[in-house]
Amino acid sequence: FLYGAAVPVDPNVRVVVGPVIGKVTGETATVLLEVDAACEVTLFVSLVDAACPGGRAVAHLTQRMPAGRPRAFRVGGLFRGREYRVCFGGVRAADARARVGRFRTVDPGAGPVRMLAVSGDRPGDLRPDDRNLWEAVAQRVDNGEVDLMLHLGGQVPAHAAFAEAWLLLRRHEERE
Repeated sequence: FLYGAAVPVDPNVRVVVGPVIGKVTGETATVLLEVDAACEVTLFVSLVDAACPGGRAVAHLTQRMPAGRPRAFRVGGLFRGREYRVCFGGVRAADARARVGRFRTVDPGAGPVRMLAVSGDRPGDLRPDDRNLWEAVAQRVDNGEVDLMLHLGGQVPAHAAFAEAWLLLRRHEERE
């Protein structure tokens, strides 16, 4: 059981990417997942609140997943301003436990929205003495200081691709 859901497992299916929480409204959420084998995966959505802090399953969706291609689950019928956890059945037990997502549905009447925007992150380029800003982001999210996080992109190191293209262009120029 995870967050009140009886989650079946399959030892032959690994999660490759996800969960990635996409667009969340007052009543809906989109959650992306990618697995390494063609199979059926079930998304379980659990409401987490003071009455049941361990969570209780309120929705589930099952869909056929191809190997190596992400798919989105779109769930509706959620309550505004509530906190949810998502987990997946049909994947190996370690991934079912570790690959958990969380989100809070939007409540326009709750006051100002606290937003955090991130861009241009390349954790692989961090030196040992560099501050990892993702740790600070995670702490702010965990502390409930952020209602909405927007990733603006910039994870693809375009400058390296440009440098390589420039080198190839120069080599081609030298041959002519």
